[in-house]
Amino acid sequence: EGASGMAYLLIHQSLYLGTGIIQTLGVQHLNYLGAASGDTLLNVLASYLGMAAVGLLVRSNPPEKKRKDHYFIVFVSLLDIVAQFFSTLSLFYVGSGMYQVVYSSIVVWCGLLSVTFLGRTFAWVQWLAMLGVASGLAFNALSQPLTSTTNSSLMGLFLTLVTTLLFAVIYVTVEHLLKDTIMDEEKKTDDYDEDAPKRICCIVGLYNTVSLIIYQLVYTIPRWNDVVVAPVVAKAAENNDSVNWIVIVLIYIVLAIASFVHTWSYFYLIQLTGSVATGILQSLRAIGVFLLSHFLYCELHEAQCFTFRKGVTTIVVVASVLLYAFGANPKLNHTTQTR
Repeated sequence: EGASGMAYLLIHQSLYLGTGIIQTLGVQHLNYLGAASGDTLLNVLASYLGMAAVGLLVRSNPPEKKRKDHYFIVFVSLLDIVAQFFSTLSLFYVGSGMYQVVYSSIVVWCGLLSVTFLGRTFAWVQWLAMLGVASGLAFNALSQPLTSTTNSSLMGLFLTLVTTLLFAVIYVTVEHLLKDTIMDEEKKTDDYDEDAPKRICCIVGLYNTVSLIIYQLVYTIPRWNDVVVAPVVAKAAENNDSVNWIVIVLIYIVLAIASFVHTWSYFYLIQLTGSVATGILQSLRAIGVFLLSHFLYCELHEAQCFTFRKGVTTIVVVASVLLYAFGANPKLNHTTQTR
């Protein structure tokens, strides 16, 4: 059972890491095809469809006491739409590589919010890690001469930070909702809800799917040629290429499937291993996206190219996130061996 449990854990970690990379690069590729503009939010809709589909994995009804948390779920749903909008804009300005590096610091911002709202305390090693993240991001921003191009990059860095902070607020809110549902065989009570993570994910996905479908009906579809077709045709002409709608549709389908698997794996991991494993995987995701973005998109977008400055930022931020993650659980090795 121990060996099979470890294998199942590794599978989920691999799925979480792989689908996370696919999501970031998929949206970036749609951007380069002109098929993921910030005003249509079609890529965000694909993500929410995947989240809503996690409801297919729910096997029980919620306990009566848990229904009062519905207002928090509505708050999370609204905030998630705003965060996804900023995320789409951030990718346009800084590219998938730098975006993922900055986003990997979310575990640190979650920690800071946890001190304020959940009453947590941190060791000096964790505070050192937070300072490392701030230093890495400051180095990236302040080491650039002020030109029109770098002003755009600084705007993208700012938007990415806002995106990361918004998602951090969402994660801390969800953690508050899940504080009584983390899998612990010895502490199960009458209102214990093993399916709570998947249920919250599904409800947020459903709310936002419905909201974005209404948005598509009111805004996107009446302007379909102007906001969907025209940008794709213009990008194809700019690249001396033909429009391939089949590829675009397939990427959207892949994004929806990746969102389903990514979210399912995320909540499984947060139940079993907590923020330590998530922090480590976010760091690995940042490295993977940054390297792949350089090889795939450097010729298309200068912001995707690997430079010394970005290399230093990557090393500092990733190392700091790992330091924070390990510092959050000094018994990591023992915990990993006993799970």
